[in-house]
Amino acid sequence: MHIDALIHTFRLLDILDIFVVAIGIYYLYKMLKDTRAVALLKGIVFLAIINLISHLFNLYVINWILQQSMTVLLFALPVVFQPELRRALEQLGRGRIFQQGSKCKRRGNGYGYQ
Repeated sequence: MHIDALIHTFRLLDILDIFVVAIGIYYLYKMLKDTRAVALLKGIVFLAIINLISHLFNLYVINWILQQSMTVLLFALPVVFQPELRRALEQLGRGRIFQQGSKCKRRGNGYGYQ
């Protein structure tokens, strides 16, 4: 059985690895929760699901079009998410990435924190 092999090769570091990834995903969700990025991420997830379905049913033309759009999205995401990326990097630089209540407020031509 594959499950028996998995259980026998599971290490304590694997649990730590899963825990660190889960914490990272949680804080990423928490940071993006009230931004316009959520709607964009939902659209990207939708396209990824359609891409998977087209791959499973061997819909070659749809799959090719979606693959090409994913490549374009790879370069477009930093442009679209620039304000969120900037805010995250500023919080990381100030050591505030894991603090609650660090709401971003637009000030002048930059972002300020309360």
